[in-house]
Amino acid sequence: MMLGIVLHSAQVFNPEKSWLIFSDSSSTVMPFIISCISTFRMPAFFVVSGYFCYLTLKKYKVKTFLSVRVKRLVVPLFFTALTMNSLQEVLLDRLGNTSFELCSYLSNGEYISHLWFLINLIIYFLIFALAVLLMTPIVNVCLSITRNFVIKTPMLLIVLIMPFMTISILATSKMGFPLYTSLFGVFQTSSILLYFPFFVFGSVLASHNDFIHRFCTINPILFVFFFIVAIVARDLIFDVEGLLFIFLNEYINSLIKWLSVLTCFYVFYRFHSRESKVMAILSDSAYSVYLFHHFFVILIASVLISINAPAILGFVLLVISVAAITLIIHNYIISKNNTLLFMFNGK
Repeated sequence: MMLGIVLHSAQVFNPEKSWLIFSDSSSTVMPFIISCISTFRMPAFFVVSGYFCYLTLKKYKVKTFLSVRVKRLVVPLFFTALTMNSLQEVLLDRLGNTSFELCSYLSNGEYISHLWFLINLIIYFLIFALAVLLMTPIVNVCLSITRNFVIKTPMLLIVLIMPFMTISILATSKMGFPLYTSLFGVFQTSSILLYFPFFVFGSVLASHNDFIHRFCTINPILFVFFFIVAIVARDLIFDVEGLLFIFLNEYINSLIKWLSVLTCFYVFYRFHSRESKVMAILSDSAYSVYLFHHFFVILIASVLISINAPAILGFVLLVISVAAITLIIHNYIISKNNTLLFMFNGK
């Protein structure tokens, strides 16, 4: 999640100038950074979330699970939207990048901003909790079938199959389902549905001790081969018209995301499985860093823009300064105050 700092800092100096705030100084490196991070960051996050959702539901009763998760998600969502995100909109208004109007701010869900993933998680957790509470026999049968399928199927083949779930969801739009709609600007239908397969996959990985090991230890030569083939194929058919090529393009884009997730899990399983004080600090701070970083990226970027900082230098300064400020906020302010820890971490 801390890569959000890098992603949004790159957006400031992106030549496309499509973010909330942007500089006239740009670099062609930024779209590459944005594309790379966007490919794996949120898919991997939702796989991890699904993994721990299953383990937590297995450990606690549904009531306890919901109590812990609601506090962990809803409370920080409410207080961050009320404070930091509101300050962010006022700042953007003062900078002339947006026109702040309270009615539209509330009715269009603009207070959600970068916290959309919390909305997704709340919905996913509720779905899983209700499924366990109301349909336990059906859930057990589905898990049994899924386990048997995963046990008998090579994990790489499963990864190659997973993009069809994304294609199925996208196909519903062609059949008249209002996929690209939102409710009060808060619930984005496409986001909720398109990330759900990653969340479900994570819960399946957690349902059997062997699954996560198999997923993280796939022969790297094989998945690197498929990764390269997918990227080359995407570039070859990018501008080709026709229904078949649209299908192939969606499949390949989705496959690249799944292979990127696989790469993340492999790297961390291979090189970061041991305890590390640095990783522990970053992990403990990650929630606060993500909640607060958006405001500080905009604030510091506005200063860098005003002095016309070169793109690469501005990007590096922005990443370092925002990371330092948000880490300090968590470790020296939020973690030291029980009220703030509850407000912004739900603890």
